[in-house]
Amino acid sequence: MSKDSDENIFLKSMNLNADDLRAKDQARRMREDIGCSDCNYLGYVLTSNGSGALCKCMKKKTYHKLFDEAAIPRIWWEKTLDDWDTRQDSKGYDLGSQQNVSKKIKRLFAFYAKNLKNIAAGFPPSITHSSGIKDKLHSLVLEGGNGSGKTFLIAVMLQDALKMGLTAHFIEWSDLIDACRSFQKEDELNHLRDVFEKYDLVAIDNTVPYDNLPNHCFVQLDRFFRARLNSGKPTLIGAEPGWENTNAGSGWRALTSNCLVVHLPRTDQRTNSRM
Repeated sequence: MSKDSDENIFLKSMNLNADDLRAKDQARRMREDIGCSDCNYLGYVLTSNGSGALCKCMKKKTYHKLFDEAAIPRIWWEKTLDDWDTRQDSKGYDLGSQQNVSKKIKRLFAFYAKNLKNIAAGFPPSITHSSGIKDKLHSLVLEGGNGSGKTFLIAVMLQDALKMGLTAHFIEWSDLIDACRSFQKEDELNHLRDVFEKYDLVAIDNTVPYDNLPNHCFVQLDRFFRARLNSGKPTLIGAEPGWENTNAGSGWRALTSNCLVVHLPRTDQRTNSRM
């Protein structure tokens, strides 16, 4: 008697049906959010040579878990540089003459993404500024007003890094200041210290000057920024105009002095009507 026949006899003895079992198992996988209709809710598909490969739905789920752990704002998940509109700002206003600036920035970040692994490994490429000065492309300050695209570009670069297998993390400036001010956030501070010391790409967004920071806050910030500088790893900083007045200690000054400043399109000087 064949194996299949033995299995059928066993199923019949248990008053079960193979098709029913498969249907029930599929229903369970659907409830547990495993797979999609394209992979019959298995989470994998068969390739042309008969081997198994993760379905795109499971790849997406894996990436989303990484994006969440990296604290990337959910609104920017799955965005790419292709979504960068060189003609309009984030609110739909025509950029006018600033379109040329926007196009240059898109090319710059495409080049940055292409070289990100080498940058994180300590081999940054050289670029020539419009002024003719040649510099290493390593860490950047993205300077721009509200709606200029700072967070968008940062989120895209972090996602690219994670998809390359690099480690990356998004940090809100206000959250960083709050953690350093507190005497009761030891776990968070330990995590941040690990991020600044070891992660391949770190981004600090929405940097604005703070007044009257306590001394212990300066000490903590200085440790973080010096650890980042000494790591040799790249940093992206999103900042409002006037960020140069930020007083966050000598470590901050040392870190930002090693950054190239990218001036994003000026969205506060609109001369055209809304499109």
